[in-house]
This record gives sequence, structure tokens and C-alpha cells, in this order.
Amino acid sequence: ALCMLLVLIMLLGVLPMTALAAPAGTQQVTIKLAYSDYNYEPTGSKGFTYTYSNPLNGGSGWIYTLGPVSQYVTPEEMSGYTFTGYSVMEKGKRVSKMPGDTWDLGQGNGGQLHVLLQKEANVPTSSTLQVNTVITGDQALTSNGTPFSVTVGTGYTPDDYKTGLDNTNYTYTFVKAERTSGTGLFKLSANGNGATSTDSKFRQFYPAAGTNVVNVYYTATRKVVPPDAPTDFGKLKELLGNEIVKIDCTNTEIDPQHEDKTYGLLEDSYTVGDVTSATTGGFTCTVTINAEKYIEQYNTDTKVTHTLQAGETNPKTITLQYVSGAWRFSGDDVEFNVVCNKTPAPQPPQKPSDNDVVIILGNAVEVKCTNTEVSHETKTYVLLPGGYTIGSVEGDEATGYYCDVTIK
Repeated sequence: ALCMLLVLIMLLGVLPMTALAAPAGTQQVTIKLAYSDYNYEPTGSKGFTYTYSNPLNGGSGWIYTLGPVSQYVTPEEMSGYTFTGYSVMEKGKRVSKMPGDTWDLGQGNGGQLHVLLQKEANVPTSSTLQVNTVITGDQALTSNGTPFSVTVGTGYTPDDYKTGLDNTNYTYTFVKAERTSGTGLFKLSANGNGATSTDSKFRQFYPAAGTNVVNVYYTATRKVVPPDAPTDFGKLKELLGNEIVKIDCTNTEIDPQHEDKTYGLLEDSYTVGDVTSATTGGFTCTVTINAEKYIEQYNTDTKVTHTLQAGETNPKTITLQYVSGAWRFSGDDVEFNVVCNKTPAPQPPQKPSDNDVVIILGNAVEVKCTNTEVSHETKTYVLLPGGYTIGSVEGDEATGYYCDVTIK
């Protein structure tokens, strides 16, 4: 019984500790590259996830064993440098570590692993750098730059050495810069940001001894270049056709009426505006036409002087569209209304009505019996319906107008 009691007491003592044990999990470790020529200020960033097991049940817990430097740093990043150790925060203090040392990350909060890299002595200070420009998109071009002498340990921004760009017709978007030959490496500036060489075109490349080749990649987008305005008279006249301007005499009191006339574009009768971007895309250009030259030509054709009708708009504007590489016009022609000063031709009066004739002529008919053997008296009568016809109006303004009435 005593043994059973002791076992029970032991179990009760163990259970709370097991219940309070932290479960397995992960924590993030950030690797910072610290170069001596940057006074060991971290200049690069990458990381890994450390998976730990139950720290109170025989697991590895938050204690991490540091591996060799090759586990964290690439040969390119090591080029020209010697590894001198690690620097980490442990229990509130910064401490130095070496491969194989353990690192207490502490309560699963993760941490930063600084890799200390010392610049090697007697590293050659001169080398060459060749920057090639690779363009894709609307412009496909690879432009190989000319190698030039550079200094090892000095940073060069590859974007500064791009070639083959046609900034007049294209806009360029930086894509990335990458080393294709040599052992130089990209680093951030001492106070820079970002983690890889594709973050910014301003990221610097530090060449190593020998030949270093870097490709800089861009995407080209063709600029929409406005076309020239259609200022050539012959071409513009051909474009607008032979009936672009209509002159209409609105004087209805003349006989005969002056016919409308249409004309092609006349020299010195217009101005061409600037080329502008259309709201729907493409380009437009206005042509403003003045009526003066066309009225002069109309006066010559009709041999009558005309002037612009009161209230008529002058000048008037048409709009050209730039379509498929050429200027086009699909609008209405321009119309100017004019009036003439010619006196209307006199109009003959209308012939008199039946009532007018009866009133005017009165007792116009006299009937007289010519038989002398009887004594029938003479009678007078007004015109009776059906007893006469009215002729047409004859004559003119100068000699007068007349109309014959025939009595039956």
C-alpha cells in the first residue's frame, strides 16, 4: 500500500510538469551578411526556419547548433572574403559563435544570425567589368558592352552602363541585373534595402579579380509618337476631295435662283492646327477654313456680288483622324450661307378674278335691236356668268400690264 501511495505521489508530481512542457514548433532565423569593409554592418538578408521539438521532454528545444559557413553563405558571397565567425543575440547579449557552437534562441522567438566576413589581404585591386544590355518586349536587342577596368572592392551600378537604348521611341522598365561570368557579387549599399539583386536597378555590383560580366535586363515599350500635322497643301486637298466647301445663296427673291456651288480646298483659305491625342486613342488634327476665298470664287462664278449672311459662323473647323498610319477625313463638308445684293425681278400682277371683271366693266354689254320696222328699245347688261373669258396677263413693268376679256 505504501508503494502504491509513493507511485501515486510521484505521478501527481510529474503530471503538472509534463502538462506545462512547451510543444514542438518552428522559429525563423534571419541571416545577415556582415562584410568588414562595411564595418560589419549587415548588407544582405536571407533566412531559414528552425524546427524544434519539446524542450522539456528530451527534445532539442530552442537550442540550435550552428553549422559551417557554407550552410549559410554562397561561394559568390564569400568571394574575396574570409569567414571569421558568427555574431548572435543570446539571453539579451550579443555574443560571438563559431560553427558547432550552440545558440539559445530563447523561448521560440527566433533571431538574427550575423555572418562575419573579413576582406582578404593581398586581393588584386584591379579587374574588368563588362555590362551587357538585354532588351525584350517591343524591342528585341542584346548589346554587349565594352569591358572596362574597375577596382575590386568598389561598387558599380550596372544600370549606369546600359547601352543600345532608344529613348526616343521606347520606354524601358528595369527587370533585373545578374552576374553571368566571374566571381563578383551584388551587395546592398551600407544603408540600402532589399534582399536580392532584382530588387532595384541601383543595387551595386562588386567585381572580383579577373573578368566580370553582368547582364542588365529591360522590357521595352514602344512610345506612341505623334505624327506630323498634314500641312502639305496638295496632299491635304486630295484628302478632303473636291467638295469640301459649299456656298449657298439664301436670297429666295431672285429669279432665277443662284445655284449652290461646292469647291475643293483653296490655297491660303485654311489653317492646320496642332496634332493632339484623341480621348478615344490615336491622334486628331483640326483644319480651320475661312469663307473669304470661297465667296470670292462664288462671286466670280455667278457674276453677282455675295456677302456672308448675317449671323453665319466663320471660320468653321473640320477634324482629321490619324488611322492606320495615315490622316483620314470622314466628316461633313463645310457650308457657308451667303446673300446677294441683286434687286429681285418685277413680278407681273395676277389676272383679275370674275368678280373683279364684273365690277370693273359694269354694264359693259349693250344689246340693240336694229330692225327699223319695230321699236324695241336698247338694253345694257353686266357680264353674265359663262358669257366671257379672261385672258392671261400680258406686258411688262415698263409698258404696263393688260389682260383681255372676251365677251361671248
